[in-house]
Amino acid sequence: DDVALVVRKSHPDRRTEIAVDVADNLIFRGEREDLEELLSILVDNAIKWAAARVELSAVERDNTLVIMVGDDGPGIAENRRAFVLQAGNRLDESIPGTGLGLFIAREIVSIYAGRIEFGDSVLGGLLVSLEFQLPDDGTFRRG
Repeated sequence: DDVALVVRKSHPDRRTEIAVDVADNLIFRGEREDLEELLSILVDNAIKWAAARVELSAVERDNTLVIMVGDDGPGIAENRRAFVLQAGNRLDESIPGTGLGLFIAREIVSIYAGRIEFGDSVLGGLLVSLEFQLPDDGTFRRG
């Protein structure tokens, strides 16, 4: 909720609804700043592209922390998804940005030996899924 509030303030002209659904007692066992930066990047990108709605959710599934950010924007064609994970690559120069956000997100995810994947959101736009395997002792370790 805090990330959604901060990101929303950085886009005062957008009337995008941000729905947050995080399972109870779910903990990211890593650096708080890393998680906040990661979520801020993903929600900020989603707001830039969304028509009206962004959804952020997190669950634990099969000993894995799964975080998903979806929007109702235009999405990213499957053959362009790897492109946007590279530093400085942007699909639309008319939208403000540096092309570093998703690259930084990928780097943060890799620190925790996680996975970042793109898919199609049920809202019609892009779905970004992050997965972090829980170690046997229940903690995440930086790589």
